[in-house]
Amino acid sequence: MKKNKNNLFSPTPSVVKRGTVAMLCLMLTKSLLLVFTLFGSATLSLAQNTIVNDNSSWATLVYVSGGSPSHYMTTEYTYFDGDSIVGEYLYKKVFLCKDELHENIEYKGLMREENQKTFLKGSGAEKLLYDFSLEEGESFEYDFGAAWSVTLYVKSVDFIEINGSMKKRIQITNNPDAEMIWDTWIEEIGSLNGILSITFGNGNKRTLLCYFQNNELIYKNSDYSECYYEGYLAVQPVEKNGLMVYPNPTSEELRVTSDGLHITRIEIFDILGKKVYSQAYGTAINISSSPTGLYFLKVYEANEQVSVFKIIKK
Repeated sequence: MKKNKNNLFSPTPSVVKRGTVAMLCLMLTKSLLLVFTLFGSATLSLAQNTIVNDNSSWATLVYVSGGSPSHYMTTEYTYFDGDSIVGEYLYKKVFLCKDELHENIEYKGLMREENQKTFLKGSGAEKLLYDFSLEEGESFEYDFGAAWSVTLYVKSVDFIEINGSMKKRIQITNNPDAEMIWDTWIEEIGSLNGILSITFGNGNKRTLLCYFQNNELIYKNSDYSECYYEGYLAVQPVEKNGLMVYPNPTSEELRVTSDGLHITRIEIFDILGKKVYSQAYGTAINISSSPTGLYFLKVYEANEQVSVFKIIKK
């Protein structure tokens, strides 16, 4: 019997097998590409978050005036742990502890981000905590709660290097003409007064000590040597740029000395950025009549360099 010749255009079984494998490989490649694309998008979205990132924690120094003992320093740790869905939004749970061993933990609310804005939700409606879409010269309304809000102003917007990465920095004043910076926001890190400091208000004075990501120290306040303090007047940062400010804290007289620098004038501002004292350079400054609290001392040099010190009036 005469055998039929294979049509040159008809696939042989081996060709069919190879074609099927190729098709399966193509389908698998597309599926993997889709998975990687979705995963990459989610990762990119998380990487672009300005504040809310997994495994973030903050150490904030708190200066408590009054009480017993008076003028007490302690440290608060704020961190995320777990997720929560409320309505259509996915939030991170926010916790805070006030002891070095992290044993006394308080639940502080929920936090989420959208379009460079960070929102904090407590027992009531959520409130705007940060807005990194703001630009220089803009004003915005900030809600402190308890039916109290205030208009704040963006003094400047730039980028600074934090742990090898460039981060957006927004400096804020409480009026358009103010010289003293009321607050500074940095992407990923938040306020230099502490991640929740604005929301908590000004009853206690706060300053950010350290920021951690995956237990790695990303940011450290150069005015302080540690990430944890507790006790009576535990922190006394008094030396910077060849200048010495002492005693700090003080109840009456503050002295400013320098290592051969030409100082032209000295100014003191309160926590809200209001100038409360100004003089041409003199070693001694009498602040006995000033109310108890935290102040900012600005020292001006002839070469226009300005050094800022945090001082405590007790």
